Amino acid sequence: MVSSTGGLNGKGVGGRNSRPTADVEQYVAEIEWGKLPPLLAPKRVAELLDLDMRRVYDLVATGDLAGVRHGTRGLRVFRQSLVDWLRRGGSVATKHRETGVSD
Repeated sequence: MVSSTGGLNGKGVGGRNSRPTADVEQYVAEIEWGKLPPLLAPKRVAELLDLDMRRVYDLVATGDLAGVRHGTRGLRVFRQSLVDWLRRGGSVATKHRETGVSD
């Protein structure tokens, strides 16, 4: 279910063993991705996923989402990286599961 803030309320997003669900696929299909800029601020990503910003920064730091530094303090997440991550089920990268790093 999509929340009023545009997020998924955690359904199928960000869990260690999550897989694409009907909710995630529907959510990806509902977003007008072409209207979003190719680089998204962490705050916007957090709103879309209904996550806190710290989690977004963690996803970029671990390589689960691709991002780029914007200036000296800013960060932007590639829109396509976000779409790909959602389609993978919003799960963390395999390398982090192997090392035991938790979500």
